Amino acid sequence: MRGFWKHLAASASITAVFLVSALAVSLMPAATPSVVAAREPGAASFARSFAGMVREMVAAVPREAASKDVAPAPQTSTAARTNPATTAPGGGQTAANPLPEPAQPAPSDPPAPDVEPDAPAVSAINPDLPAPSNLAARYTYTPGNPRMDLSWRGVSAPGFVAYEVEGWEGDDLNSMAEVYAHLSEIDPQAAPYAKDFAYQVDLLGTQGLTQAEREDVLAAMRKDMDVLNGLIAANPKATDLWEKLLSLADSFRTKKTYVKDMKLKADAYYLYVVVAMYSTGESSAPSNSVAMCAYLYTYLPPAAPTGFTAIAYDPGVALEWSRNTESDLAGYDVYLLQGSTPVKLNQELIARGTEFFNANGLEGETYQVVAVNITGQRSNPAGATAVLAPATIYDADSPAWLYPAGTWVRENYTQLEVGGRVLRVGSGKGSRASLTFTGRRVRVYSARYWSCGTVNYYIDGKLAGSFNLYYDGGYTPDEQSPRIPALWRQMTFQVTGLSKGQHTLVIEASGIPGAEGLDFVNFDYAEVR
Repeated sequence: MRGFWKHLAASASITAVFLVSALAVSLMPAATPSVVAAREPGAASFARSFAGMVREMVAAVPREAASKDVAPAPQTSTAARTNPATTAPGGGQTAANPLPEPAQPAPSDPPAPDVEPDAPAVSAINPDLPAPSNLAARYTYTPGNPRMDLSWRGVSAPGFVAYEVEGWEGDDLNSMAEVYAHLSEIDPQAAPYAKDFAYQVDLLGTQGLTQAEREDVLAAMRKDMDVLNGLIAANPKATDLWEKLLSLADSFRTKKTYVKDMKLKADAYYLYVVVAMYSTGESSAPSNSVAMCAYLYTYLPPAAPTGFTAIAYDPGVALEWSRNTESDLAGYDVYLLQGSTPVKLNQELIARGTEFFNANGLEGETYQVVAVNITGQRSNPAGATAVLAPATIYDADSPAWLYPAGTWVRENYTQLEVGGRVLRVGSGKGSRASLTFTGRRVRVYSARYWSCGTVNYYIDGKLAGSFNLYYDGGYTPDEQSPRIPALWRQMTFQVTGLSKGQHTLVIEASGIPGAEGLDFVNFDYAEVR
């Protein structure tokens, strides 16, 4: 029994020493092991390992308890979509490269991605870091399998970690426009580009845009986005705006300079940029942007256009129709029926807009329009017969006429002879009268007599024609001779085929005299259709 108690006492002593040592080590400052090592070099490794062991023993229970109560960290929005497989040169596909996930102890861990697991997320932009460039995209469609192939010129710089492709879908465009609007408040230079970006987003919502019209809108968006992203990268105050844009995007992370996005929806819009990520936790400025439409190829003919009208101006017939509603439109063809044979009028597909003007068309002719989709499928024709457009008369007394320069007087010749009219007569070089009207054709009627010179006609600020109003008439040679009448209601100017909408006509005295050496000009009325 003495041996038993002796051993028990010895065990208690050892235990007490151990507990005192543990308590002492747990209360030591972090620098204690290095201090011990400095004093006693031979004890350095032991001090470190012993201190670490004790700390782990003391902290084991709280750590286990905490691990049961804390919820797992949520995924960021940039990882919402699985990273697509990359494309090898020549079209081959390599294994998919999922975004890095936090290490898990489960045996079913996914294979390691082609970037380091500790690669920093894209955060602050450092515009001095080398950035990717020449980003390009190619869309390929096969039924049920649309894809976007992206490629770019890479970088070679110390600290480079990986590329991150940021992709936005059509549903993100309005939110992107809001971010760019906030940028305008920080940097006034962004205002016109942000406004235009929002305008282009609205245009993309127009139903029935043709392929060419969509490409025009997307090209404008790319230009705006490149300027706006450049302003964000250069402005330290815009860091939160860049982070907001990233929160809207889906991210594709790779070390290669190409990637294949196969998570597409047909008949949707996609915008992309690429940034280079560095070990400092910073990213380069974004590359140029690309904006693409994932077209839906239906291989079905479109419906016949609706709302088709043919309005004659003699000469000229304006054809107009409503947009089709299909999303795979390429454009329209128009025809003039000669007997029962349709004769195509447009040399190239009408890929922008929904109108056509046949300069030689006349009232009573029959026309057709056909819709064509991007696979060449054609609709049934819609037909219409040309009817004459109603005329609006602006005579010399109409208040619609304005006189911004020179001298103009009202002259009444109604009692002078049969056919006499009320005229507005201008004198002096540069005297101008103007009329703003809505129509596709305008004619000007004037009087011609012995004191007139040459008159100029302008449409929307451009010289459209000139006419010498001189005529050897409008006076009595002598008391015995009969009066030589002036020429009344002479059409001295006509322009047709104007675009639909408002236009401005200007009548100007040129200062060039007639045969009698005088340069008066005049007008009787303008007829607008």
